[in-house]
Amino acid sequence: MRNSFWIALDLVRDAAASGAFLAMALFLGCWLPLQAGILDGLTGGLMLAPSMRRSLVMNASWPVLAMVGIQAHVFLPRRISRELEPLAALPVTDFQIALGLSLPVLAAAILSAPLTFILNEAGYRVAAGRFSAGLEAQLAELWLGTLAAGLILGAAALDGCLRGRGQAGFSVRVAAGYCVLALVDALIFVLRLLAMSTLVLLALCAAIVLGLLASWMTARRLDRELLVL
Repeated sequence: MRNSFWIALDLVRDAAASGAFLAMALFLGCWLPLQAGILDGLTGGLMLAPSMRRSLVMNASWPVLAMVGIQAHVFLPRRISRELEPLAALPVTDFQIALGLSLPVLAAAILSAPLTFILNEAGYRVAAGRFSAGLEAQLAELWLGTLAAGLILGAAALDGCLRGRGQAGFSVRVAAGYCVLALVDALIFVLRLLAMSTLVLLALCAAIVLGLLASWMTARRLDRELLVL
């Protein structure tokens, strides 16, 4: 676990040195959740309004996507330019490498939901003049949704940064992860229209299980030789 932590810390430190990455992280992790709340507050009387803050694609995944940027803009360029020989030579297991690459995304998936929720509600309060109803249920769904988004996108990004031949290959894999999230979003939206709140939670839990399986399969496929090719 310690080796994975140092791998993740090295990636985060490199990314944090870039002003462009910090700007992207603030935009995805702060502004877009606030904007989602504002838009829902302005259109609170419409049927589709709640789907913005409760969407995996349009809200829960933004903080996770900011951390996916670390893999796209730090690790992948290192692999393509053959700068990872020292990492491949270290006495660490393939699983520790995979975990180290995934830790920033997993941290965002686990920890970012309260901040996203606060920004959502702040935007809603500014636009609508009141807080939305059912705050506890919304927070629970957002937390589960962010975790599901983190696992699914994290697995796609890990596969992309290890097997993609460039930014295009990486982007295609992450886009495929977003397609999976969109399908889950569509299912959850239908269940909400039918007032099946229990099934909504079950669908989110199923998405988390799917993400766990995808992450496990991706980690099992890690080949240390991919780091130096």
